[in-house]
Amino acid sequence: MTFIPDIQTDAFTLGELNAQGVFEPAVKVSLGSNNVKPLNSQKTRLMVAFAGDSPAEIEIEPGPDCQNPEGSSIINQVMLWGRRTPDGTGRKRVTLQINRDAAGGEYALLDSTTNDPSSSDGQSNSLPLLINAGEGKGVYVGLFPADNTILVADHRSGKSARIPVDALIALLRNLRP
Repeated sequence: MTFIPDIQTDAFTLGELNAQGVFEPAVKVSLGSNNVKPLNSQKTRLMVAFAGDSPAEIEIEPGPDCQNPEGSSIINQVMLWGRRTPDGTGRKRVTLQINRDAAGGEYALLDSTTNDPSSSDGQSNSLPLLINAGEGKGVYVGLFPADNTILVADHRSGKSARIPVDALIALLRNLRP
């Protein structure tokens, strides 16, 4: 293994030496152009390209003896941060997590939050969480924390409904046999 204290490059390749001592590349990590217009304006997209014909897999594992600190349920998480705010509060983020509940069970969570304290009013400023299948001709489901509404939209038919969560719960309760 080679240790390099400070790498300044726009690409590197990871691989291993085969039995004949020949380097076999496994994955190339590089910087590529982003979607900012005009295209190719900045190299800010991190790309991971796998060699050969094997499927692409990326793993993020917690430590082998992962213990949840007091007050935390997070076993593993990946965060996407929004823009910084002038005062440092209300910064939006989306996380994908594996958590442990109080009984020791585990669950997955897709979470839109801010860096404000949990359960604070600042959490109502979280990003709406949208699930989309089929882009402009597809189906959308949206959760809007600012006003506690849910959106369901069928873009193919042009039909949609946005309803307060408490009204949706009441409607669903009335549908019970």
